[in-house]
Amino acid sequence: MTKSTGNELYTTFYNKYIKNKTLTPRSYALTLKNLKTGESSYIRGYWNKKEGVKLMEGTYEVTGTSSPIYNSYLYQKLDTVYLAFKENIAINSNTTSVNLSAKYNSFMLMFDTDNTKSIEYGYGENSSNNIVLSKVDNIYYMFLDKLSIAGNDRLRIKRTSGSESNIGISKTPFENGKYYYFNDITNSFDVPPNGTRKLIQSASQVLIFTV
Repeated sequence: MTKSTGNELYTTFYNKYIKNKTLTPRSYALTLKNLKTGESSYIRGYWNKKEGVKLMEGTYEVTGTSSPIYNSYLYQKLDTVYLAFKENIAINSNTTSVNLSAKYNSFMLMFDTDNTKSIEYGYGENSSNNIVLSKVDNIYYMFLDKLSIAGNDRLRIKRTSGSESNIGISKTPFENGKYYYFNDITNSFDVPPNGTRKLIQSASQVLIFTV
């Protein structure tokens, strides 16, 4: 069997788990600024549910994020994409919902499952609080919106042969909105210099208003 490329693995993953919103966050935190009056409303809630949002007619600038629920001991939750919003919307007396365009506010790391028993992410080489990466189909994956300020982010890769690799990733130039495929031969991530391998930019969410 021919080994799949990073592009093929990501496209399959996107179509199965991101496009249908299986691995997108359920909650949001948004600021809606009326461009005429300058007044702002800050709202938190859950997508596709009525959360008591009621606005006067006008044009609003919408900014904010949609992020997964954080773990108690680490700042990141790894199995769900992070989204960011910044656009203008028009509200009138008939508006009951608005479809908001989203950009990916995180980067994705991908690993082939061949010869790999598990992969953990944490801070420091011997951290006892590592998070085990999720596995779907034939990849391990994780999403991060940023690396730690301390600069000691590490991956622990456990092989089926019993060997382990501890890899520091704090100096790798990851960029939000892109995915990176782990190269088993070089024991590092392929970082394309030409800006390719962008996450597919077609995410959206529906904000429902009270009428």
